[in-house]
Amino acid sequence: MEVLAATPAEVTRLLRAFVGTSGAENETLRALAAPFPGLPGQVLDEIPFSSASKQSAVRLRDGNVEVSLWLGAPESLAPGSTPLALDQKLNEWRQAGFRVLAFARSTAPLPQMENLETLAFIILRDELRSNVQEAVDFFIARGIDLKVLSGDHPETVAALSRQAGIPVTIPPLTGKDLEVLPPDAFAAAVRKGQIFGRLAPRQKQRIIQSLQETGACVGMVGDGMNDVLALKQADIGIAMKSGAAAARDVADIVLLKDSFAHLPTLSREGDRIIYNVKRVAKLVLTKNVYCLFFVLFSGFVGLIFPLSPRFITWIDVLTIGTPAFLLTLMSAPVPKQSSADFLRETLGFAAISGLIIALVSLAVYANFSLWQDRTENYGKTAALSAIVLMGLYAVYRVTGPERSPAAAWWQTAVVWAILALGASLNILAIYWSPISDFLGLVAIDADSWLTIFIAAALGSTAMHLRLKDGLRRRARVGGETE
Repeated sequence: MEVLAATPAEVTRLLRAFVGTSGAENETLRALAAPFPGLPGQVLDEIPFSSASKQSAVRLRDGNVEVSLWLGAPESLAPGSTPLALDQKLNEWRQAGFRVLAFARSTAPLPQMENLETLAFIILRDELRSNVQEAVDFFIARGIDLKVLSGDHPETVAALSRQAGIPVTIPPLTGKDLEVLPPDAFAAAVRKGQIFGRLAPRQKQRIIQSLQETGACVGMVGDGMNDVLALKQADIGIAMKSGAAAARDVADIVLLKDSFAHLPTLSREGDRIIYNVKRVAKLVLTKNVYCLFFVLFSGFVGLIFPLSPRFITWIDVLTIGTPAFLLTLMSAPVPKQSSADFLRETLGFAAISGLIIALVSLAVYANFSLWQDRTENYGKTAALSAIVLMGLYAVYRVTGPERSPAAAWWQTAVVWAILALGASLNILAIYWSPISDFLGLVAIDADSWLTIFIAAALGSTAMHLRLKDGLRRRARVGGETE
């Protein structure tokens, strides 16, 4: 407490009277109550704290006189009335990350503010929540645009943001700066700005709405009553358990331990879910594409359908079901994902892979069943083997996270085990009579295997080249969009 008028003992007594008679319950009063325990008194009138005015007041009887006690932002209680030396000190405190409140008194009844006498500045220091720096570093590394919306002074907010690890490169903006801007300039300022101070609850909501209008997905973290509108407006509202009940009620997620450490975990888990859905969809749709191609081709050409229902089940087990199940359980480190290009990415992969697998396996089937005059089951078994080998290459294509340098060694080993096991089980099924009789497979000679391996290698190479070109095109389009 920096006493400006009266004596320290007098200011302390009045501040304790304010704390003891104020009906508000917020973090500021709870912080003041520790060094300045409240004193009971006769309350005559009260102005609750308002996020818009940044002040609160209590009128009480002090002995034989009535006095109004005010607590709020210095610029709202005594705008322009502090000496230059105090203004400089205020700026120093704010640049160090301190919150500064002015404590004043007046004989005028509420809500009049005539003849306000500023008694003291009360300097508070906000404590950063645990793990906030790790969470900030995580989101910055992922290219997430972080913005701080606060009702506090912008210099204080900027200093705290720097302490949290946010690189502040643009001067802070205030609610007054924003409210005078036309819509286009407001949208541009919100898009470029980082730190926003002295905001009213409606302004926080308007900022989030403006960001959403640009197509951004906006997440909001807050814990106070003045965050309720913003939490409700955001695509994802995240509240702290220790925060206001209204904030918890409107939030989509409540952090029960009040820790930012869970936010990166949530983000990583969301990425894994999106990536697993994508790759399962790629594998399933690939099978649907080549099966549909077989149906159309067989119907128009009059060729016998090259796959029986049991063959399709066996292909599902080796190239879709088992790999997808095991890969989902491994929780490999997945890069940042987006559901925006889900259809384009999955359908593009499936169309390329499915058509190549269909053409190559049909060529293998026709080679043995028609041109070499082998039995029909021989040609079907050869086609199934080619499909399994190329299907396993499709599995290889969707296991990038498990094969990346960031993955654990055992995750990479599991991928290669899945591929080797799939190929081995298919060979075992062909030559082990209990399985081959059940599936309707026949033994294949060594020369035929050479043909199958060459055909599958050519098909996999074509898939590799076409899928690689597709990735380059998407990356180029993404770069142009950004």
